[in-house]
Amino acid sequence: METTFSVPDNHRVYAIGDIHGEFELLDDLHETIAIDLAKSPADTVSIVYMGDYIDRGPQSREVIDNLILRKGNQDGVNRIFLKGNHEQAFQEFIGGSYGAMAWLEWGGLQTLKSYGINTDNITLSVSEIENLQNLIKQKCPASHVSFLNTLQFHHIIGDYMFVHAGIDPEKPLDGQSEQTMISIREPFTSYDGTLDKCVVYGHTIYDEPKIAPSRIGIDTGAYRNGTLTALVLEGRERRFLYARN
Repeated sequence: METTFSVPDNHRVYAIGDIHGEFELLDDLHETIAIDLAKSPADTVSIVYMGDYIDRGPQSREVIDNLILRKGNQDGVNRIFLKGNHEQAFQEFIGGSYGAMAWLEWGGLQTLKSYGINTDNITLSVSEIENLQNLIKQKCPASHVSFLNTLQFHHIIGDYMFVHAGIDPEKPLDGQSEQTMISIREPFTSYDGTLDKCVVYGHTIYDEPKIAPSRIGIDTGAYRNGTLTALVLEGRERRFLYARN
């Protein structure tokens, strides 16, 4: 699939959609990407992870462990990790913010369980929540806290801008707030006009990748639909790779 947007010559980009604690799908997609590279090597390779690594699925801790192992430029592959709204809420919960209690209902209980915390029969009383916050401070490794603290809000490669949720189409790309980039839906998700960059995003679930004139949505509901998607960009070409359970 060819478009007017492009990435630099001899550069291949893989953008991986929202993982949400589905480690087995992530592992399968990493293997699929490795096979793709072996069949057709590229001079420069980047993998952009779109955020929302945690919550809802059963293996949030395993996902973060795996991503930490892949940080940096390994085997000639540059990896970029974006922040999602779920990572932000997790950080706020660890920090003791009472404004982040909704995180537990977004799938945070599954994340706590992946760190070995018993969440059975939780009623979310004030004392229980305080206890959970104290427990996760003890259970969450320093390496995980550091990983969360170093996540990016956006990244640009060639004509593509990568963000977790999207942008406000009424504002310039360099004038977007961090909160917008990790949480916006409308008016972005119905915007069919043109932008200076093609925005690649997750956050909003589609049954299949959503392609509009200046945006590509690649959250295909790993935890809900059992499909984790990678967008592949090379020159002016676009294609997709999938892991499915």
